Amino acid sequence: MKKIIMAIAASGILILGGCVTEAKPDSKPEKQTTKKEPTNTKNFMIALDQAVYTDERSPGEAKQDKILRLKLTVKNNAIEPDTFDSTKLQITDKNGKALRVYPYDNMIENLNKGETKTGYAYFIATDNQPYRMTYVNRIKESFQWNIPTVK
Repeated sequence: MKKIIMAIAASGILILGGCVTEAKPDSKPEKQTTKKEPTNTKNFMIALDQAVYTDERSPGEAKQDKILRLKLTVKNNAIEPDTFDSTKLQITDKNGKALRVYPYDNMIENLNKGETKTGYAYFIATDNQPYRMTYVNRIKESFQWNIPTVK
């Protein structure tokens, strides 16, 4: 009889433990940083090195008032080669409006395992600072960086 009671109690604990596990929210928390230290996004280590307005322009493009240039250093942490595309980053202003990618010399690099490269990402800026950069990895985890005030 004691074995049956113990088995029922153990089953109850396992069932309750399973319920607690399933109660977790589906979305993973966003990671934020304002540091210049790299952030591990599982497949890449990404560092926001610099954020400035630039005078660089694409020939033949319509004149834009402000172009935001982000300098990024990216390391491939994956076990196989992977491509980092800075045009997949999302930059939003303080109102939540997404900045459009500016077609210039945006970083799109093939990186071997463990390889590190530095490049740039360009966006058409608004006057609504501060900006926030978001990267979403392949398993849909979101990572965010607060971009320091650009002058």
